[in-house]
Amino acid sequence: MLKLDNFFNPKSIAIIGASRDRNKLGYQILKNIIYSGFKGRIFPVNPKASIILGKDSYESVLKIPSKIDLAVIIVPNIIIPSIMEDLGKKGVKAVIIISAGFGETGEEGKSIEDNILEIARKNKIRIIGPNCLGVIDTFLPLNVSFAAGVPIKKNLAVISQSGAMCSAILDWASKNNIGFSKFISLGNKIDIDEVDLFRALEKDKNSKVILGYFESIKRGTEFIDAASRLSFKKPIIVIKAGLSKEGAKAASSHTGALASNAEVIKAVFNKSGIIQVSDIEELFDFSEAFSVLPMPKDNKVAVLANAGGPSVIAADAISQSNLTLAKFTQNTIKNLKSKMPSSASISNPVDIVGDADAKRFKIAADIILKDKNLSNLIVILTPQTSTEVEKTAKSIVRLKKKFNKSIVASFIGGKAIEKGVQILEKGGIPNFEFPERAVRVLSELIKYKNSRKLISQKKNHVNLQRNKNIEKILEKAGLENRKNLNDLESKIIFNNLKIKTAESSFVKTSKEAIKTASKIGFPVVLKIVSSDVLHKTEYGLVKTNLVNGDEVKKSFEQIIKNAKKLKIKFSGLMVYQTVKSGTELIIGAKRDSLFGPVIMFGLGGIYVQILKDTSFCVAPISKNEAGEMIFKIKGHDLLTGFRGQKPIDIKGLKNIIIKISDLMLAFPEIQELDINPLKAESKNLITLDTKIVLK
Repeated sequence: MLKLDNFFNPKSIAIIGASRDRNKLGYQILKNIIYSGFKGRIFPVNPKASIILGKDSYESVLKIPSKIDLAVIIVPNIIIPSIMEDLGKKGVKAVIIISAGFGETGEEGKSIEDNILEIARKNKIRIIGPNCLGVIDTFLPLNVSFAAGVPIKKNLAVISQSGAMCSAILDWASKNNIGFSKFISLGNKIDIDEVDLFRALEKDKNSKVILGYFESIKRGTEFIDAASRLSFKKPIIVIKAGLSKEGAKAASSHTGALASNAEVIKAVFNKSGIIQVSDIEELFDFSEAFSVLPMPKDNKVAVLANAGGPSVIAADAISQSNLTLAKFTQNTIKNLKSKMPSSASISNPVDIVGDADAKRFKIAADIILKDKNLSNLIVILTPQTSTEVEKTAKSIVRLKKKFNKSIVASFIGGKAIEKGVQILEKGGIPNFEFPERAVRVLSELIKYKNSRKLISQKKNHVNLQRNKNIEKILEKAGLENRKNLNDLESKIIFNNLKIKTAESSFVKTSKEAIKTASKIGFPVVLKIVSSDVLHKTEYGLVKTNLVNGDEVKKSFEQIIKNAKKLKIKFSGLMVYQTVKSGTELIIGAKRDSLFGPVIMFGLGGIYVQILKDTSFCVAPISKNEAGEMIFKIKGHDLLTGFRGQKPIDIKGLKNIIIKISDLMLAFPEIQELDINPLKAESKNLITLDTKIVLK
């Protein structure tokens, strides 16, 4: 595990490439280290200078007479390998490489980067960078970066891959009076990455909330493990860039086509308990709230406002979130009626009308917060003639100290509400420009609470024992250099998993097909048994709703004719029973190159790629996670008894999802898998069409 001490609590720092030129990074970084208040020893390294900024300068690191805890490198890339060799001889174990010109520039830069890493590993040196802004610790304090000044000391730690984003975040934070505990720019992250920092920050007492900006993730399964452990203790709020690129352009299955890079990352973050945001403003909206608000006991919220419009906007946003408008107790309603003017609306949302002063806000908020049916309150204020902005803010802050409930505010306006907002934020009440942003933050707070519960119940141990019958099928396909399994092979696999398939039989002649159809019962489905074509319907290799022997005979002959025309290999046909009743669902899996198997669930059938009503989860999957997948889709009401229909077998459905997850973990040979459709009823779950694609 990476220890942060050498990076964030060094006793001595060497600045290799320190400069007397005010316009160079070597000057700016040395100046920042000195002026940040660093109490340790500082050693500029520059063979052409004897003193820089009042500090003795050395020809090389080998000339420095003392031990060096941390080295900062700001020199041309070509000479860094030799400097790394010197640092190894000197016994330095922590290095920050600010310099650019490495893997981000092409093959030549990548070659230098690889050489540096090889030297570092040989000498057990850990590296942050290259091509990074540096690091800042406000508690030491220490600024080893070319960002001017030291931010305010607070409990937010920032990890960013992009130096430009680092600068933007620091500038935005300075303008909005936001501070940090640590600020870490990863750059090209040839060594230390977000996984190392997650593990280290887990034990950092100065960092209560972790913020991140990531463009890429290198260690998939380790990322999930480290993020899960950290997010269980501290919220992780992340902007993930690069989500527009499709992760599976050559996908063969519906699952592969639907599991885009964005969906996979969403599933990874959900699995890890990471809160994903879309921009810097949202990043700090969430960070402020998560750093000061208590964890809500429930998702019930009240809205208190002095204007009808904004309270309706808040109510609409709540209806589309995981929050619910609380139902007040009779005592709360009675007290509000007696204390508020007759023109006020005392149902939730509570509108105490435009002439509300600070006293009315205080009385109403106090009554609402006493209600045992809720643990969250949104206070909305618009500046009107009678509004006492600052007094109202002070009243709300006092109530926060009295009640252990999550209170957020939306004081809407400009100059008129500025001082009130300052009072709120100083008192630990986050304020948001618009009500819907306040709702979003409370919603994410609830999601985070629930994700911690899921993480604690996460399925960490899976029975990876390989079923011998399944193994034989996959080995045979491998020996024949086949990527697609045929229907008969898929059926055997699902039977071995004890997942029910439609009654069927393999046949080679039309006579066998007619005999089998009569035994199974009409109507039936005929389908070619071939691994050469995955989606068979569009090639005329599937015939459905065959109601008698004549139709079976004609369809059999037509399928054979179509197969020969396509010049595909086939061994025969499958005769399937027709399953008419039941809700059509899809369960699928895709093996992501970074994160391993990603499982998909959703509404199935021929419109699956149009409706796209799906949810995703990274394997292994627990019963709770399987349940979350099922109820996350928009059409989940169809599964629980919609309009008098019987609810489907949810317990059995969870088990199938888990079995597919375990199959993908036990058999890394499988690349993609589809069950579409799975016909679901109250006491019956039957797979009708299946596809299994190998690596």
